[in-house]
Amino acid sequence: MKLIKAAWLLLGAIGQNNIVNADKLPTNLRGNSVAVTGEDREDHYKDAQERKLQHSNHFKESACNANIATVACTPIQTFLNTNTTTTTSPADAEVKIPCGSCVTMDVTDNSVFHFPHGLNVVGKLHIPEDSSFELRTKYVLVQGYMTMDRPSVGQTTIPRADGAKINVVLEGSEHVVFTPDADGDNSMTGQQNIGSKPFAVAGGKLDINAIDDACPSWTTLNSLSADKTEITLRDPLAAACWAAGAELLFTPDEVGTPRNTQVATIASSDPTAGIITLTAPLPTRSTSIQDNFGEHFAVEVALLTRRITFKPDDNANLIGGHTIIHHTQGVEQNIKGIEFLRFGQQGELGKYPLHFHMSEGVYGSTVSKNLVRQSNQRCYVIHGTHGVTLSDNVAYDTFGHCFMIEDGGEHHNKFLRNLGSMTKIPAKIIRAGETDGQPTTFWMPNPVNDWEGNVAAGSDSFGFWLEPMLRGPSQHLAINTGFHPAGAPMGVFDDNKAHSCVANGIAFYPHGYMPWNQGPQIMNGLVAIKNAAPGIRVGSSNQLHFHGAFISDNGGGIENSGGANNVVRDSVIERISQHQRSLLSKGRGGQNPCGIGITFPNDKDHKGQGSEFYNVTFRNFDPWITGNPNPTGPCPAAAISSTMVSPRHLLYAMKIKFHTLKFEGEGSSYPNHRLDVCGASSQGTTGFAFDDLDGSISPDGVPGTFLQQGDPALMALKPNNCKGVGGCLIFCPASCYRHIKLDVPGTDVGKTAVVTRSDGVSATLPRKQFLNWNAHYGTALQGGYSYQITFIDGTGKETWPISVTTSWYPAPGCTPNLSTVDVELIPPLPSSKPSSSPTISSEPTLSPKPTISPDPTGYPTVSQAPTHAIEACYLQTGTCPEGFTDKGIAGIIAQNDSIGFSRGGSFNSDWTWYHPRLCCGKGVPDNTNSKAMCPQHGKNNEYLMGHWMTAGSPNPYGGGGGNDGAWDWRHPLTCAADSSSACVFSEDEKCRPGYHNWGKARIIMRSDSNFQFNVGAYNSDWNYHTPWLCCTEGVEQTYSPTLLPTMEPTVSFNPTPTPSKRPTYSPVIPAPIPLVDACYLSAGSCPNGYVSEGWSGVLGKETTPFNRGGIHGHGWYWHHPLICCGPPGPPPEATDMYAMCPSGVGTMIGHNHAAAYDDPYGNGGGVDGAGWYWRHPYPCSPSNANACVFTRTSEGPAGYTYKGQSRIIMNSSGTLTATYGQKYNGWWYHQPHLFCKDG
Repeated sequence: MKLIKAAWLLLGAIGQNNIVNADKLPTNLRGNSVAVTGEDREDHYKDAQERKLQHSNHFKESACNANIATVACTPIQTFLNTNTTTTTSPADAEVKIPCGSCVTMDVTDNSVFHFPHGLNVVGKLHIPEDSSFELRTKYVLVQGYMTMDRPSVGQTTIPRADGAKINVVLEGSEHVVFTPDADGDNSMTGQQNIGSKPFAVAGGKLDINAIDDACPSWTTLNSLSADKTEITLRDPLAAACWAAGAELLFTPDEVGTPRNTQVATIASSDPTAGIITLTAPLPTRSTSIQDNFGEHFAVEVALLTRRITFKPDDNANLIGGHTIIHHTQGVEQNIKGIEFLRFGQQGELGKYPLHFHMSEGVYGSTVSKNLVRQSNQRCYVIHGTHGVTLSDNVAYDTFGHCFMIEDGGEHHNKFLRNLGSMTKIPAKIIRAGETDGQPTTFWMPNPVNDWEGNVAAGSDSFGFWLEPMLRGPSQHLAINTGFHPAGAPMGVFDDNKAHSCVANGIAFYPHGYMPWNQGPQIMNGLVAIKNAAPGIRVGSSNQLHFHGAFISDNGGGIENSGGANNVVRDSVIERISQHQRSLLSKGRGGQNPCGIGITFPNDKDHKGQGSEFYNVTFRNFDPWITGNPNPTGPCPAAAISSTMVSPRHLLYAMKIKFHTLKFEGEGSSYPNHRLDVCGASSQGTTGFAFDDLDGSISPDGVPGTFLQQGDPALMALKPNNCKGVGGCLIFCPASCYRHIKLDVPGTDVGKTAVVTRSDGVSATLPRKQFLNWNAHYGTALQGGYSYQITFIDGTGKETWPISVTTSWYPAPGCTPNLSTVDVELIPPLPSSKPSSSPTISSEPTLSPKPTISPDPTGYPTVSQAPTHAIEACYLQTGTCPEGFTDKGIAGIIAQNDSIGFSRGGSFNSDWTWYHPRLCCGKGVPDNTNSKAMCPQHGKNNEYLMGHWMTAGSPNPYGGGGGNDGAWDWRHPLTCAADSSSACVFSEDEKCRPGYHNWGKARIIMRSDSNFQFNVGAYNSDWNYHTPWLCCTEGVEQTYSPTLLPTMEPTVSFNPTPTPSKRPTYSPVIPAPIPLVDACYLSAGSCPNGYVSEGWSGVLGKETTPFNRGGIHGHGWYWHHPLICCGPPGPPPEATDMYAMCPSGVGTMIGHNHAAAYDDPYGNGGGVDGAGWYWRHPYPCSPSNANACVFTRTSEGPAGYTYKGQSRIIMNSSGTLTATYGQKYNGWWYHQPHLFCKDG
């Protein structure tokens, strides 16, 4: 073996030594001296300006390599011998292949090349497919090209028949800082710190083909001989490719045992027979397909040997090498057949075995059939990069998340047929907030990617984890403007498998995935087996559809701890398989599964609502089944069961539907153990009633209802034909029940609800309350009767709560159904009659007969008209017409260059930015360059464009787009300004006569505009604005999306009527300018002259003057003042009315204030989402010189100063402003304006 030490600076690089040792840099530029925290991520730069530059520029392929494909390659030894100088010290030299030059590693004798100060490939380095050598170097930097040919015919085995092998050994502990090569034309500038032991690509291209395309990297065990030395595999090509000397991985086949893998070495392979012989028997028999337990239970077998190995010189402190594709946009990378051994640097951000870093679009890039083994930190990481396909890769014995996208802003990457096994908890986490302490084989913060055919074969935590988030530098990429992963549609998620994990096979928890406006998110063919926790965990997630799932031998089947409209269909849920029983009989199997098939929540009204289980087979839920961990007692695992999520409501309401269920393997000793509510019942929850619509759950196969046996109300009102079926339930054939719930204020105590059926049977409904939240009374009532509900106090006397709100849950679909008109709430009659009839003191006198003025002789002239007219704002090409004010340049998107406005940049592949002027005036412009917006079916249609409307608001156009957070895209056509179906923007909530207000819109305006409603920055040059949208009365609503499943209208019973709402303004003749209302917070009712706009939700410390709700956290509680609007100034009954001041009585309260405005109080809190900050005033007297009040519009009372837009939440009946998206079920965002007294 020859040792070749590169002691020379190559000709062409003299004077351009762009690689600098970190120890020769000033202290503030040394890689290991730069603190990396917060937003710095992987960016080791001196200041924020350099970081900004780093994220706005990219390395590019160098023009001097334009003809590199035709350049003749010089043999490496000739290159080293020819391009040397004896005057240069070896200690100061790097090996550099200049731009435009090609060098070939035509070495087949296992020579060792030592480049102590690095290899810098600016031109091209070519590796013939038969090369065999070892390269030891401080770093490899590819700014040009590195290529390797595909294996030739006869040399496709691993190991190769000729024994050729390549090792790249990265050495040293110094950080490497480089400057982009001067020969290139990169837009990236400045010094770049890429850490220690790097293999880095910066503007270059890898085209490495170190494995034959037909050679599998992993497959499934088909058979194992009796002596455990001979195997056959499902893919017969494995025996033709995997040769003597190769190592193989056998994944675990027991419950929750990720470390129970086995590694073996091949002694020989017989391609004809498809038989591989091992050098020694496997220590433990692995399950194969031919064991006939079902293919899902057969272990995976993976190849642990590769033609090329990247590894570090040592692995001290778990600091190995790392590979990074660094800011290399638009360059297709091809990386096939490399082993990354002991790569990754534990606790170091951005130092992973294979890492695409902030390269944005690299569509067509392929990472295939590689191996990450004994990784110190993570495996295959895609960061700020889109369009990479990772297929048939293997990861084994790794720390932290493995196959992952890093920030949640990465799109359209494909993870296909990858295998990860033994994913372990690291000793050191990169930083606070990272979740590698729950290491997940496939970590998925952004659903807009594809996962197909992947296997998570044993993790210390989850197999797959969808944890939606958007963070780090990726959130600033143009592709992520307005993007929210939690509401985005899922790409393809099919035929994935998770087994032998310590936690769930797949988890949608705790952040939740809520693609409400995207329709069903279908996941086909999911397999979750042998996981110690439930195979699937769903928390606060919606629209998840699992089709064709196979779930077996887990610590539970599906745990639904929250969410709605989730569907499981055509699936199998098995408590314990024949395979598991076989393992248990041999003293193996890991943990024995004793889990519930499906658990569903019993608290929070919206959880579970709309969920369905259709054509699901439950198998082997017999508690006395063979293999039970306690042979003398049952495994208390029902097929379907309710769990106590939290003790909040203690009242169950039916929200889940079951259709066409099948039960197999129940045995005869306990045939009805299908449905069980004992666990939640023991914790005080009542009201369980399940309508079995098709009889597939009931013991006799007939439709009916299961009722909670320990619920006094249900038992008092139950039919006579019910019978006990176990699980703390009775079954009542041919019955149909529906849930009803009554909400009363939490402070209203000492009352019991009494429900009386039309046949005279009565039952009491106990009061349920969590902390000081609203209290509830509820039950399920049988259809076919009518009911009356009254209230009594502790003495049995009729009484009535302060207020009662009735909630009806969805009709179950059975008959006879209970209708809302079948239940009547009966307040008590007055206790006594008046003592006497009223007397009249004297006969009233009549005023003189009014005189009648003569009829008007004509219509008012313009000078007589009210002075206040409503302006409307049009889109304009060119300058604004006479009489119209130029509000500035807007940014809209459109699909056609002929739209007529000035064109800007690209929004995406289909839409382009255009920039009209916004011109506002009181009339209709007589100008063909002035455009309004019309429905797609309207007249004078021109070109399709887009702006935003509040999510869930009516759509006046009929052209909708996707969801952008709290906003929905709407797509009108441009049309003439005087169109009969025109829509325009308005700075006034009161639209001009003949127009109707459709709610808030959102557009962007250039930062120098003077348009109202600036609500925050879009970027450094553009701001968001939220004007009103006003449409002619001829525009009809065409579409109104629903954000959450709707209930039937609620009915409120309150003995004290609220004042009627003020009259609306005339749509024909403008009214005189009214006195602008001020809106106060009331601890009681609204005084005379003030209108109630509904209950709000504000935060407060423990005690405020207002009704207290639930806990928000960190010492804050929800409080619920009434919003009362009327004349500004001290109300006539000011006892319970409050304004907001920098100081005042009681304790602080809180609401949101737009980030674009200053804090009027001086008691600000943290950030609450994009563009909003918490502000903390004190409740104070409306007469206070520093009082602040809410208003509906940006016009405030005299003597008050505008302080910007605020945000509060209001009950669903609140009418303060238009709604701006839902905060919680029944609570919506409103955005009033804030005015403070001039003092």
